[in-house]
Amino acid sequence: MDNTKKIVIYDSFTKNTSEIANTIADHLDCRAVTVSEFKQLPAENYGLIVMGSPVLSGKPTKKIIALLNTLDPPEKCAVFCTFGAPVWGLISSRMVLSYIQKQLHAPCIGTFSCPGLHAKFKTYKNRPDTGDIEKARQFAEKIAQKV
Repeated sequence: MDNTKKIVIYDSFTKNTSEIANTIADHLDCRAVTVSEFKQLPAENYGLIVMGSPVLSGKPTKKIIALLNTLDPPEKCAVFCTFGAPVWGLISSRMVLSYIQKQLHAPCIGTFSCPGLHAKFKTYKNRPDTGDIEKARQFAEKIAQKV
C-alpha cells in the first residue's frame, strides 16, 4: 500500500463497531481511534479517513455527527456501521452510511455494514462473528487497493 496518511475513526457503545474498526485498521496498517481519541491528536490532513458508527435511531452517534461538522475533507473516505435492529437495521444502516459519506465531502471508496449485538433487545447474539470479521477484512483489502 502507498504512503497515504490513513486513519480509522469510530464511536462504539457495545464494542461491535470497535471490533470492526480495529479489524479494518489492522488490514490498512493504520490506527483505529475513537472520536475522543481523535480529538486529542494533532491536526493532520488525511488522505483516507475510514469512519464508523453504530446505528442509533437511524443516525450515526452524536459524537460522530459533531466530529463530521469540524473535519477537513480527506482526499478519500470509506464508511462503515453496525446495527442491532432486525429488518429496520438494514434500512437505517444505509441511511447512516449515506449521511457519513455526504458529510465527509470526499469521494467514497467503500461502504460496509454488519449486524452486532443490540444492548437492549439482545438481537444478533455473538455478532459480529468470524464471518463478519472476515467481511470487514475483505472490505479493508478493497479499500487498500483503491488508495
